[in-house]
Amino acid sequence: MTIEFGADGSFGAAAEVWDYEKASEFEMTPDGENAKSATQAAYGQCITEIDPVLAGDVCIAGMPIWGGYIYYDYSEPRIVETTMGDLVTDAFKHCGEIFADKNGLALPAVGVENGGEVSSTLPYGIVTRGDILNAFNHGNTVEVIKATPSKIYTALEDGTELSKDDDSTELLIVTNNYVTGFDGFSECETLGEIGGEDQIMTDYILGLTNGSADTLTVENIAGRINIANDKSPETYEVVIPVRTSDGSDCDFTGKEVEIVVDNGEPVTAKIEADGVHMSVTKGPHMFYMPACSDEIPVYTNNYSGSGTVTTADGYYHLYFTAEPSVIEAAGE
Repeated sequence: MTIEFGADGSFGAAAEVWDYEKASEFEMTPDGENAKSATQAAYGQCITEIDPVLAGDVCIAGMPIWGGYIYYDYSEPRIVETTMGDLVTDAFKHCGEIFADKNGLALPAVGVENGGEVSSTLPYGIVTRGDILNAFNHGNTVEVIKATPSKIYTALEDGTELSKDDDSTELLIVTNNYVTGFDGFSECETLGEIGGEDQIMTDYILGLTNGSADTLTVENIAGRINIANDKSPETYEVVIPVRTSDGSDCDFTGKEVEIVVDNGEPVTAKIEADGVHMSVTKGPHMFYMPACSDEIPVYTNNYSGSGTVTTADGYYHLYFTAEPSVIEAAGE
C-alpha cells in the first residue's frame, strides 16, 4: 500500500495486490528478529509522521453521524438506513455530478455504498481526519461506472424497485472499487476513478460546513431504504436508563425531563424506576436530553435490538447520564 500526503494536509492511499511472482521479486531476510525490528521501526516512523495529520480537525458535528457497530455485534448499515450511509452516498452522488459535468456526460449520477464499508460513527463534537479514515478504513477508491437499471437490480439482488428489464437507460454509478466487482456492476464500463473514500468524504464535509466554519448536521435518515414484507409492529417501546456520571445510585423515579427525538421538538417524559420509556415508530431513532448539554445522544433500532434488548445481566447498552441537580432543575 502506498500512502501519499499533500502539503495541505490531505492524504490518500492506494493498494496493489501482489501475486507470488510479484512478491518473489523482493529479497526477504531470513533473520526473523531483524525483520521484526525493522518492521517495528518502520511502523513507529509511520505513526510519528501520520499522527499529526490524523489528529487534524475537519469539523464540529452537531450530533453523531451514525454508522458501523454502535452497541451490539451488528453493523447497523447492513440492516437499516443510517445517517452515515446517507451522507456518504450524497458525497458520491455529488462527485459523480462533478465528474459528469467535467466530461460532458448528460447522465444522472447515483451514489451506492455497501453497508459493510460504513465502519463507524462520526462522533458528536470534534471530527478529525482520523475519525473519517476510521469510518472508511478499507482503503477503497471511488470509481464511476456506466450502468443501466437492470445492472443495478442485479448488483443489489432484488433490493431495489428499479426495473430488472430496463437495459437501455444509462446512469452513472459512483461507488467503491469493491462494489464494482458485484454481479451486474462487474460487466459495466468503468469511466474513471475519482479518489479514496476517506478523502472524498473529507472534501465533501468541508464543503458542507463552509471549510469547517459551520456545524455538520445530518437531520435524520432520508427514507431511502424500505424493508420489503416487513411484519414488525408499527411502534415499539424504548427504555433508556438514567444514571449519574460516576455511576452512583440515585433515584430519579417520578422526575420529569424533556427529551428530543430525531431533532424534533422536545417532549416531556417521566422517569420510571427503570428509566425513560418512549414509544416510537419502527426503525432507528436518536434521543437526547437538552438539559444535559454535554450528553451524547443515544441510538435505538428495533431491527438490531439497540435500546430494546437487555444484556445477560439485565442492563441496556445505552443510557442517559445526568446529575441530580440537572434533573431537579429540569423538573421545575
